[in-house]
Amino acid sequence: MVLNSRLTVRFAFTPHAHLQTIIQDLATKEPDIRGIQQAAEDLKKVCDPVDHPAIDDQVDDIVERWHTLQRESMQRLAEMQTAAKYAVGFQEKLEPFLEWLEDFERLPSSLIGLTHKEIEAVFHDVQAMGDTLTLQKADLQELWVAAEELMDQAGAASGRVQAEMDGIQERFDQKTIAVAARLDKVQQAMHAATKFEHPFYDLENEKSALEVGVLHPEPLTGSLEESQQMFRDTQSMHEKTMKFAPQVEAVHRAGETLLSMTEVEQVKKDQFRDSLADFQAAWGVLQLRAGLRVEKLRSAIAKIEAFIFSHLNPLLEWMAEVEIVLSPDRPIVGDLPALRAIAAELENTEGDIARHEGSYAAADSAGKHLVKEVLDDAFVTEEQLIELGLRWEKLKTQLQLQKQRVTDAMGLAQELDGQLSEAQQFLNECLSALTVMSPVSSVDLATVEGQLQEMKDFRGLLDTKLPAIREVLQKGRKLLASDRGGRRTSQTDMLDELDQQCSDLNYQVCERTVDIEAAILALRGLQDAVSEMRDGMNTVDVRLAECEAETISGDLPGVRAQLDIVKLLQEDMHQLQPRMDVLSKALRDANRQDKHFASRDPQMKAIAELQHLWKALWLRASQQQGALEDVLSQLQEAEAAKNFDFGVWRDK
Repeated sequence: MVLNSRLTVRFAFTPHAHLQTIIQDLATKEPDIRGIQQAAEDLKKVCDPVDHPAIDDQVDDIVERWHTLQRESMQRLAEMQTAAKYAVGFQEKLEPFLEWLEDFERLPSSLIGLTHKEIEAVFHDVQAMGDTLTLQKADLQELWVAAEELMDQAGAASGRVQAEMDGIQERFDQKTIAVAARLDKVQQAMHAATKFEHPFYDLENEKSALEVGVLHPEPLTGSLEESQQMFRDTQSMHEKTMKFAPQVEAVHRAGETLLSMTEVEQVKKDQFRDSLADFQAAWGVLQLRAGLRVEKLRSAIAKIEAFIFSHLNPLLEWMAEVEIVLSPDRPIVGDLPALRAIAAELENTEGDIARHEGSYAAADSAGKHLVKEVLDDAFVTEEQLIELGLRWEKLKTQLQLQKQRVTDAMGLAQELDGQLSEAQQFLNECLSALTVMSPVSSVDLATVEGQLQEMKDFRGLLDTKLPAIREVLQKGRKLLASDRGGRRTSQTDMLDELDQQCSDLNYQVCERTVDIEAAILALRGLQDAVSEMRDGMNTVDVRLAECEAETISGDLPGVRAQLDIVKLLQEDMHQLQPRMDVLSKALRDANRQDKHFASRDPQMKAIAELQHLWKALWLRASQQQGALEDVLSQLQEAEAAKNFDFGVWRDK
C-alpha cells in the first residue's frame, strides 16, 4: 500500500505523454500554417479584392488558434513541471520518513523487569524512543509543509496527497501515545521498585545484624554482668523485630505491587513471590526466636542471682573475714599473754569453719545445678566453684599452719625471757666494773698506758657479748611488735632499757678510750705538736701582716682579690684548728689534775702562749675581713647608684 501511494504521488504529477505529443505536433504544423498563409496570399491575387477580408479573417483565425494552442500547451507544460518539482521534493522527504516510521514501528518493546536497575534500563529505552519521536516531529512538520505546497499544485490529485498524509499522521500519533503510555507505566514500575527495594535492603541489613545476636547468640557463661548485658541486648533486638513488623508487611505489599507491574516470565515471578514469602517468614522466625531468647535469659539471670546473692557472696564475705585472721602475713609474735590470746582466737575460728560446712555444701550444690541445667558455657561459674573450693581447703590448711606458728612463737617467747635475763645480768656487771675503774691521769705515762690496756681488754669483752645481746633484743622486738598497735608494755620497756644500757656502756667505753689515747698523745707528742703549731702560726702571722700592711684597693676587683687572700688564710687556720684543740685539751686536763702544774711545766706554758697568740690571730683575720667587706659593700653600692635606671626601678 505504501509502495503504491509513493508511485501514485510520483507519477500523478509527471507531464503526460499526450501533451508532449500535442506540443510536438503543433511544432510540426508551423510550416503548414505558413503554407496556409502563402496560399491565402496566392488566393487573394486571383480573387476579388472584396473577398480579401474574409480570406484574411479565416487565415488569422487559424493562426490565432494555432498560437493559442501553442501558448496553452506550453503553459500547461510549465504547470506540470512545477507540480512535478514539488512532487519530487515531497517524495524526497516522504520516503526517509516512511522508512524511519516503519523501522520505529518494528522496534521491540523491552520487558519491565523485577529490579530497579532493570526497570531503569527500560525507562531509558522508552525515554530514548520518546526523544526520537520528539526529534522526528519536526521532520513530520516539514513533510506537512511540503505536502501542502504539493496539494496547492496538484489540483484533483490533492485528495490523494491529503489521505496519504492523514495516514502518516495517524500512525505517528498512535506511536506517540503508545510511547507516552509505556513511559508512564515504566515510571510507575520504577516508583514501585524504589518503594520496595530501599526498605527491603534496609530490612535485610537489619535482619542480618539481628540474626547474629538472635540465631547465633553468645553462650551463657555464668557471669551476672555479662548475662544482664546479654539480656538487655536481646530484649532490644526483640523490640526491634516487633518494631520492624509493620515495615516488613509494607515491604511485602510493595513487592506484590511491583510484581503486578512486571512483564517477566512466570518462572521469575514465582521465584520472586517465593523470596517475598521467605523474607516475611524469616522475620517471623527472628521475632519468635528473640522472644524465646529473652525469656530464657530472664530465667537464667534469676537463677544466677539466686546462686550469687543467696549462696556465693555471703560465704565469700565470711571467708574474706576469716582469711584476714588466718593470713600468713599476719605476724604471730608478742609476749606470752598476747600469744595465748591469738591461740584462743584460732580455736574460735576453727569452730566457725566447722559451722559453715553446710553453707559451703549448699553453695557448691547450687552452682553445680546452675552449670548443668541453665548455662550454655559455664566456665565463669565453674571457675567460681573451683576458686570457692580452693579457698575453702586453703582456710583449713591455713588454720593448721597458724596454730603451728602460735605454738612455735610461744616456745620462742619462753626462750627469749631466759636470754633477756642473762643479758640484764651481764650489763649490770659491766656497768659496775666500769664505775670502779681509776680516772685517767695525764701526768704519769706508764699509768695511763696501763689504763689503756685495761680498757682494750674490757672493749674486747664487749665486742664479744654486745652483738649477741642486740640480736636477742631484736628478736624480742619482733615478738612483741605484732599486735600492740603502738601501745607500750613492761616487755617493751624492758627491751628499750636494755638497749639503752648497751648504748650507754658502749659510749662510756669509747669515751674513756678516747680520753686515754688523747692523754697518751699529749704526753708523747706534745712537744712535736707545739713546734708544728708554732711554725704554722708564724706562717699565718707573716702572711696576715702583709695583708694588713697592704693598702685596701679602691676598685671592686682589687678588693675582691684582697678578700680572697684573707679567706685563704682563714682556711689555713681552720686546718690548724684540730691541732690547736688537742693542745688546748691537754692544757685543760693538766689544770684539772693540778692547778699549779701548768705554771710549773714548760710545755704547758708554751701551750698557754700559743693559745693566746692563736686567739689574737683569729681576731686580726676577722678584723681584716670585716674591713675589706665594708669597703666592698661601699663600692658595690656606688656601682649600683652609678648604674641606676629609674625606668627599671619603676617597672619593678
